[in-house]
This record gives sequence, structure tokens and C-alpha cells, in this order.
Amino acid sequence: MTSRDDWEEWLADAFPGFLLPDSMHRAIPREVAARFLARLGRPDHLRVLQGSALFSPPDLAADLRTLVHELVPRLVEALPSQTEVYARRWEEGFQGRLDVRATLSERLAGNPGAFVTRARRRSYDLPETVLLKHVLTRLGRELARLRDAGLLPGARWSGPIDECEHRIDAMLEGTVLRHVIVRPVEASDLVAARAAREPAYRAAEHWLRRLRVAFDEPQEAATAALLAQGALAPASADTRFEIAVILRLVGALWTRVTEAEPGRWALSHGLIRPGRRDIAALHRDDGASVVVFYNQVVLPPGPRDSGAACYFGSVGRIRPDWTVGVAVPGTEARYVVGEIKHTTDGAYERTGFSEAVLYRFEYGEALSGWLKSVLTVPCALPGKARPGDPTIAVGWPDWVPRVVVDGILAQVIDDVTPPSEASA
Repeated sequence: MTSRDDWEEWLADAFPGFLLPDSMHRAIPREVAARFLARLGRPDHLRVLQGSALFSPPDLAADLRTLVHELVPRLVEALPSQTEVYARRWEEGFQGRLDVRATLSERLAGNPGAFVTRARRRSYDLPETVLLKHVLTRLGRELARLRDAGLLPGARWSGPIDECEHRIDAMLEGTVLRHVIVRPVEASDLVAARAAREPAYRAAEHWLRRLRVAFDEPQEAATAALLAQGALAPASADTRFEIAVILRLVGALWTRVTEAEPGRWALSHGLIRPGRRDIAALHRDDGASVVVFYNQVVLPPGPRDSGAACYFGSVGRIRPDWTVGVAVPGTEARYVVGEIKHTTDGAYERTGFSEAVLYRFEYGEALSGWLKSVLTVPCALPGKARPGDPTIAVGWPDWVPRVVVDGILAQVIDDVTPPSEASA
């Protein structure tokens, strides 16, 4: 029997960038974040991860809410401005105060019907206000990206900032900020914002620095530092254990294929978020793939789901905790599914095993390999995984056994021995 904390310790060393959206915060080492970044081959996922790490720490979320809901609204009630005098050219008549010298110059230049006047107008284009509008625009854009990714609103970590995007849009479109020019931020704008008396300007300058670190720094080290500070881990022990099982499975598959066929495989990671596809994909140079899905309905309904829909009007689906799809060019894709139970109750463990067996019949045609389903629990089990069993149960201390890895990779790599030959 192993300590229930062993998997927690292992998970602490694995990058939790997958673990979105309902999460609590924890710090991770910068070098761990850097290793994850090296494998994250999906730019859109990286941008979402960067935004989540930027906005989700409680102190930064509180700062953002203060800026958007307090400091900026108070500022725009009396936004600083300056009066500009500008020239206006007229033909065959004019209105306003005539600029005699400029008009005389027009006449001497051969334009007898031209008049030039001087007028005054209020301008809000102060350097610090230009910076403020730039920052609000960028913040709104990144919050919209998180919303499109399904992370806002409603996640437990996002409460303080759920309304910030809407408030930013309202201020940019419905206040005097709409009259402020849009241009790139210059060094003089930063100086003006730092020296300004109004706290909204100084807060905006702080946020500009954060945005630049989060999204604009070309060095991976800066991004890794941000993610290490703001990375997310799931709140519940059940979810944390599921993630540990999935991450260790992905690692075992990657180790196996790269040892068997060095240089032929590539690995990319995704994020656990609404609307996601896979969370990890291994691709070989000939088009073969091993794709890992977490907590998703991947396969079409079988007899249980179809019957429940017909007789009871049920719209729900039974759903494995993980599904691995294996595709080799020229053959039909096949799948292996897994159930994960975070329990030390023997009866509940056996219930989990029954669910894993049920998957064999629910998804029978898709589970075409010899290994069809797997149950994983936190504690060691008396029996060890046997080659040839269509459903295998494994405790965390033995996870991931070679028999499970080979059952998934059968017919993908050459050095996998079929169970019938191994027992002969």
C-alpha cells in the first residue's frame, strides 16, 4: 500500500499548464515551465495559457478590477485635456477669427479667394492618456481571447475579472476616451504616466509592463517565469489525480516511442479547456499518430447510451476519463479507454473496474485491439497487470505498466510483442 500523497508529489514536478479552468494557484519552477513551453506546439493554446497566467493570480485579478471598475471611471469623469489652436483654410469666405498673416501669404501665393482662420479645440491626446487607451485596448483583447476559449466568465478563479471586458468596451466606446488617438506607445508616454498624479495612469503603466512580459518578450525565459508564477492546478483531489494519471500516461507513451524509433516522433500539448480537442498528440513522420483525450466523449454511442436515449429520453453519455486514439496509415483507427477512481475504498474500486468492463461492450467495435480499457486507482493492488486481459486494473505505484503502453502501441511500433506470443 502506498502513501496517498505519492501521486501529489509526482504531480508537483509536472507542469500544470494543462489544468484549466477551475483551479487554485500554485507556483512551479521556472525550468519546468520552460520544458513545457518547448513542447507546446500550438500558438493559440500558448496565448491562452499566457493570458490565464497573467490574469488569474488573485492579487493581479484584484488590481485589474480596481483599474477597470474604480480608477479609470473616476478619471474619465474629468479627463485631463489641453486646448489646441489650429489653422483652417477656407475658399470664397470664412467664419471665425481671421489669421491675417496666413491669409496674406495665401494671396501672395496666388490664391485670391483663400482665407485662413484660427480656431480652438479641446484635445485629450495627452501622452499618459494615449498610453491608458492603448493598455485598455490590449487588456480587452486578451480578456476576449479567454472568453472565446471558454475560460470567462464562470470559472472559480475568474470571478473578480468576469465583468472587466464589458466595462472596458463601455469606457472605450461610451466615454471621452473614444476621442483619444490610437498610436504606438512611445518612451515619452511611459515617462508621463509614471509622473502623473492620477493613479489610473500609474496603474496603466504597470499593466503595460506586465503585458509586455506576458506576450511581447522574445525570450522563453520571461514567459516561463510568468507561467511558473501564475500556473494553475485543479482544486479537487479527484481532478488532480486524474491529471496525474493522464500526464504520466502521456510521458510513458512518449518515452516508449522515442526509445523504439528515435527521431521519428513529435509531441505537442494542448490545454484542458472547454471546446478543446486532444490534450496531447504524438505524431510520426509517416503520418501515424497517438492522440490522448481527457474527460471527453470521443466515440459514438453504443448500446447503453442508445438504449437509455430510446427508453428513458436520456441525453447524457457515459464518458471515459481518458481515451487514446491510435491511427496508422492504411488501417482503421482504434481506441483504448480508461477509468480513474480516486479512492481507497475496495468496493468503489471494484465499481470502477465494472465501469471499465462496461466500456468494452459500449464501444466494442472501436476498441479493436487486445487492450480495451484500463482502471487506475491511487493505491497498490494485490494483482499485477496481465498481458492479454482486455480490461486491466493498475494502482498508482505501478502506473504506467509496460503492458498498458504496449497494448496502446500495438501495431504502431515494431518491438511490441503480442500477448499470445509473450505467454507462449
